[in-house]
Amino acid sequence: MEISESDNLGKIVTAIEQALRMHTRWHENLIRLLICKRPLPDSVIEAEAHKCCEFGKWFYGKANLHLHQLPLFRKIDDLHRLMHASTRDSCLKYRTMGMMTEDDYDHLLDSIANFRKELTSLKARAESTLSH
Repeated sequence: MEISESDNLGKIVTAIEQALRMHTRWHENLIRLLICKRPLPDSVIEAEAHKCCEFGKWFYGKANLHLHQLPLFRKIDDLHRLMHASTRDSCLKYRTMGMMTEDDYDHLLDSIANFRKELTSLKARAESTLSH
């Protein structure tokens, strides 16, 4: 049975919706840890942190290796890695000093927002293509 382009786009839209939910849960948990002054797990600050979050486990899993070949998902990958690098830097300062600067926090929020914006944009493009 042949899979149509609209079936593939539909699967991409569903995957992006799932990715957005996973990202939201990760972000909410990170903020909870910081605000409640909870210990930060090593998974937040390790070098491969982008592979430890729910999105990363899904995205870098064997079932999704084909996504990494798509130019649109390469940008998602780059932004995801950058977001975790920013998180790691800010959280290491938080761990060491018990706080982070407003600039660090703003940079962290910007990287999170950029990742989410790109996922949302990718979803909108796939939905637009599906509707035409």
